[in-house]
Amino acid sequence: MAKNKKVRKSPLHNASFYGIPGHPPSDIEWDIVDRLIEAGNDGVNVAAYFGIHPETLYRRCQEEQNIGFAKYSRERRRKGDSMLLAVQYEKALMDRDNGMLVWLGKNRLEQSDNPKGASGFNGKLAGFLDSLKKIKKSSEFNEDSDDN
Repeated sequence: MAKNKKVRKSPLHNASFYGIPGHPPSDIEWDIVDRLIEAGNDGVNVAAYFGIHPETLYRRCQEEQNIGFAKYSRERRRKGDSMLLAVQYEKALMDRDNGMLVWLGKNRLEQSDNPKGASGFNGKLAGFLDSLKKIKKSSEFNEDSDDN
């Protein structure tokens, strides 16, 4: 019977043998990164899309785009938000979409079904009117008793 021999792996299996730690860098297509962020994805989701660690994405952003990922993603996210708002605006006005008009009014113009402060005003006004009714009833009662 032959003795078990240790099988030596080829140096090709060990990238660090060539002075390169880890595996070769993954390609990051920045136009796809832009679209993903514009659609609302965060760095963790973008990194997952490319099959890399989020820290790798952040580091490569700094190296390849000369900007930190936080600022990079903030700029792209705002672009996506503005494109979405433009489409909603167009749908509301061009299609006369009442639901979209109401939504934009509430979210962009801070309109509400129950305006702030109105309930307090209406409550105070109702209380004042109730007081006036009581005064009127009491004065009518006094007038009736004076007639006797």
